[in-house]
Amino acid sequence: HHLDSLKGGRKEVGKFTVCSKRKIETVSPNDFAIPEASDYVIELLERLSRFKPVGEQFDDGWQVGLSRGFDTANDADLFKDDLKGWPVLKGRNMHQFNHVFSTPDFTADSSDGLAVLKKKRVYAGRCHDFYESYMIMFRDVSGSTKLRTMIATIVPPHRFHAHSLYSIVLTRNHRVDLGDEYNRKAAYLCAILNSMTFDFIVRSKARLHIATIIKNMSAPPIST
Repeated sequence: HHLDSLKGGRKEVGKFTVCSKRKIETVSPNDFAIPEASDYVIELLERLSRFKPVGEQFDDGWQVGLSRGFDTANDADLFKDDLKGWPVLKGRNMHQFNHVFSTPDFTADSSDGLAVLKKKRVYAGRCHDFYESYMIMFRDVSGSTKLRTMIATIVPPHRFHAHSLYSIVLTRNHRVDLGDEYNRKAAYLCAILNSMTFDFIVRSKARLHIATIIKNMSAPPIST
């Protein structure tokens, strides 16, 4: 509120913090975002950033891929209200560890939906198998002023989702390696995403969309 503060004045001195180039590179190595935080928060972010980002083999060759859901405009022909296909989840339909927070309004024919999704490279040719398995989904639209910024859950097979949700596709050595180990990693990662610590980090970086930063977020490997 006082321009003199920018010149080294004593007014509002408590509102200023020093963030070095090294700290910015440590806390946000990919996008170099300056955290809106005080000194002690920046120190905490530095400690937490010692782990690898989830998009860079966070545990024994495993890494995170993202798949955006159906677009409500471009894929409008897929949405049906006859409730005869697979449910199409939206952000409001799920919450932390809860995939039945509210009832979906639409369904989509499984064959038509999979035909659209199988074109995505993230599934590495195993789109059908992926939707026959349990999967992690999270709300994309959020913000640092909401009660929770990061909201994720594990969703049973035979569920599609709209673009307000993203599904996490775990790969090992660039392959979608489904099975018991996949499910174990998914359960662990879902717990990490919903933790207060992870939410704290996300809140320091998120503005509106979570998907734009999720791959650069640090997470401890399951071995720890």
